Amino acid sequence: MVDENYYDKLLKKRETIVKKYKAIVYQSYVDFGHPQIIVIYDNNLHLDLYIIKEVAVKGRDYIKALYDPNNLLKNYQKEGRIDDDNLIIEHLSDVIYTFHELDIAIKRKDDLWAMRLISHMMADLSLVLCTMYEFDKPVLHMKGIYHKLPETLKLKVDDILEVMTPIHIGCCINKVINLVDEIISSQTTQVKEQLDTMYLTYIKTEVFKSEKGL
Repeated sequence: MVDENYYDKLLKKRETIVKKYKAIVYQSYVDFGHPQIIVIYDNNLHLDLYIIKEVAVKGRDYIKALYDPNNLLKNYQKEGRIDDDNLIIEHLSDVIYTFHELDIAIKRKDDLWAMRLISHMMADLSLVLCTMYEFDKPVLHMKGIYHKLPETLKLKVDDILEVMTPIHIGCCINKVINLVDEIISSQTTQVKEQLDTMYLTYIKTEVFKSEKGL
């Protein structure tokens, strides 16, 4: 965090700063709202260096200030999550539609794209599970959510991961459908009413009818 008057100057010194620790074996630049330099050192330590202005600090997670002599972060508070229902509806709707894309990919024998689509679906489902089992996180995320799941759900996720291969794709799809059903059944009536469950029923009864799948 830097005073706005010194912001541009410090941006120019980023490379000098990150090189002071050890030799760098990987370096890249990204900008997700704040300029960031990513480096990996020759001991495999990974560093993300953000340069931000004080006014840009968002309360999106817990933070630990290692050095704050002027107490700039003394009033920092983590925000609560907003519009969980809308996020759940968005991600579950994406999953339901992706079954349609998946059917097309399989019929075209496009195994690479089909497996990528299943990966997308699991990512969306992970974000929904975050709203259910990671209550204290203000921003939905996938990292670490597996370890917060009940054992029964972990086993279902493990079962899916074990068959996420082209040769077992029919079995994999049906396990994903079962997981989607379980997640939807645990949602509020308000969420359920805004999901296209009619299409999900069509998928189960007309598109992917058996464990063999296709």
